Amino acid sequence: MTYLDLIQALQQLPPERLQDNVTLFNTNDGEFYPVIALEITGQGEEYTEAGGVLDDGHAYLVCP
Repeated sequence: MTYLDLIQALQQLPPERLQDNVTLFNTNDGEFYPVIALEITGQGEEYTEAGGVLDDGHAYLVCP
């Protein structure tokens, strides 16, 4: 899913659902997790997690 796909999906929600907390479902453990932030890699940093690397300026969602 791209951020464009996400915007388009959000636009299909009823307006009152846009007040809900952002929640992720982890298919590996069957649990729901709250999203606590939207972060963007910045200024020459690279974010590395589980072997993947995000380029400078890439947005990502943060869960506890």
